[in-house]
Amino acid sequence: MMVGGLLLCAIVASDLLFTRRAVLPTVGTASPMISAVLVAMGGARGLVAEVLWWRIAELQRQNRYAELVPLTELLVTLDPASAEAWIYNAWNLAYNVSAAHHDAADRWQWVKRGIALLERGLRASPLETSILRQLGWTFEDKVGSNRDTAAAY
Repeated sequence: MMVGGLLLCAIVASDLLFTRRAVLPTVGTASPMISAVLVAMGGARGLVAEVLWWRIAELQRQNRYAELVPLTELLVTLDPASAEAWIYNAWNLAYNVSAAHHDAADRWQWVKRGIALLERGLRASPLETSILRQLGWTFEDKVGSNRDTAAAY
């Protein structure tokens, strides 16, 4: 069983990491197939999550921002109860990735993705106050103030 679970985990991880699939279900609307795979992964979910964290960091270093989105989606799908996954990845999109773009419209798209990720995190963990605090901070800092030069957009 352990070997079968690890094999399934490796197949799913390699397929999602290296084929650039862009369509992944959101938390709460995961298909029965994705749910079954997540259950079958068992303890290997943590290992896959670590690989995803590493891959996301690598893609960011290579300025391959569009590829971050599906991997971020998979990461939060693997562990929807992890406030850190929601908060860090939303912050990364709204601050780091948006700052790498000079056009205000492009920057706003990344800020919007970060905010949307936090909103989904709140739906997945409604009692997690740290996600709510980060959402409020992101709105204040990126939309309600003039610290970001693209805030007016």
